Amino acid sequence: MGMGILQSAETGVELTLPERALVGRSSACDLRIERREVSSEHAAVRWIDRRWVAVDLGSRNGTSVDGRLLAAGEEQPVARGAVLRFACDDERWILRDDGPPELFARSDVGERRAIGGILVLPDDSDPRVTIYRGASGVWLADDGARSVELEDRQRLEVAGARWRLHLPGSTAETWDISGPTRSLGLATLHLLCSRDEEKILATLTWSGEAIELGYRAHHALLLQLIRARQGDDARGFSSADSGWVHGEELARQLGVDVAHLNILIYRLRRQLAAAEVVDAAAIIERRGRSGELRLGALRRATLELRGKIV
Repeated sequence: MGMGILQSAETGVELTLPERALVGRSSACDLRIERREVSSEHAAVRWIDRRWVAVDLGSRNGTSVDGRLLAAGEEQPVARGAVLRFACDDERWILRDDGPPELFARSDVGERRAIGGILVLPDDSDPRVTIYRGASGVWLADDGARSVELEDRQRLEVAGARWRLHLPGSTAETWDISGPTRSLGLATLHLLCSRDEEKILATLTWSGEAIELGYRAHHALLLQLIRARQGDDARGFSSADSGWVHGEELARQLGVDVAHLNILIYRLRRQLAAAEVVDAAAIIERRGRSGELRLGALRRATLELRGKIV
């Protein structure tokens, strides 16, 4: 299922719906209709109880759903294919997709949608900032040096463009980890590594399920972080203090610069997201503004060395 999308019946223009989309003439509106017949804050389209709902905000010329005029403040469920009319017959918008709101960002240069719960800015070829929901449920921005908390509709400047972030909150779809959902917090990561460390096979296992992630260059990152955690555990570090490595030191260990380290982290997260791991971004945890990072979220991690892997 995709995200909620409104499409103009007249022009075909599409609007990706945030959790609460404001419709009207004001520049603050998500769907801005610059017509005198339309009120400044005319209507809203909201995600409530796992469905989209249209609400007229006391507009002068009214809001209708499939031809039925709404009373001011009335909440009218909107099904896929429904036609919303805002004041004018030629301001008709169709709910083309009725999926739940998801993470996305919008700027003057375009729109970026999350894939597997992970959003990178400005684009996949230049992943300077990664946005994701942390293990505690808060939204985080990781710029490669630090991880900071975010708020819905916060503006973020990346590569010369100002992006407005749309972060779904508590009313959006949530994870149900009581079933077979693939969550890192319930997973064991196993690395099978050749003695020369040229080949590293990664496997994630849950109760009754295993996913082989194959051989990837970014698995060397996992190898170093597992070693850091195992070393700190052997020295008696607490769970809160175990496994942290400064980004510059980790880059040195891997023989790359910090910029390429961040690309490896991005590729790792994307691989897990593609494998439908719901909290894929949490595989790497950052410690505030310290520049340190470690292996995060996993229930357990193991390492096996072999002389040769074919």
